[in-house]
Amino acid sequence: MDYLKEFNLIHQFENLFLHKHQTNHHYIIQISPAIESFLVAGAKAAELSLADFNLPIDFDRLKKVSKSVNSKDDPRFKKLIRGIVKAQAPEFVKLSNWIKYLKDKNYTFSWMNWLIYKEPLLLF
Repeated sequence: MDYLKEFNLIHQFENLFLHKHQTNHHYIIQISPAIESFLVAGAKAAELSLADFNLPIDFDRLKKVSKSVNSKDDPRFKKLIRGIVKAQAPEFVKLSNWIKYLKDKNYTFSWMNWLIYKEPLLLF
C-alpha cells in the first residue's frame, strides 16, 4: 500500500487505525487484521453467535464466504452488523463515531477539536 505511506497514523483503538494524509484532508480508516476478525470480535463483544445468523463459525469458512463478490449484499452479514451495532460493541461504536466526526469536520479537522471530541467517543 504505497499510498498509505503518504499518511500518518493519528489514532488507534484496538483493531481500528485512523490515518491522515500528510498535506490533504484525506483520511483512511484501516481495520487490521482482516474484516473477519473485526466481525468475530464484534459478535463476541455483543454476545452474538455467527451461527445465529447462518454464518460459519469456522474462521477459514467465514473468510471464504466474506470474500465472495456478493458478500456486501448478503443479508446474513447485514443482520450480523446491525446486531453488533445495536449491542453497542465498542469497536463498532468507535468506527461509527470516527466516520461521523470525519464527515462533519473533514475540512475543519484540528487536533484540539479531535482531543476534545475523542474523549466522549471512548466512553460509548
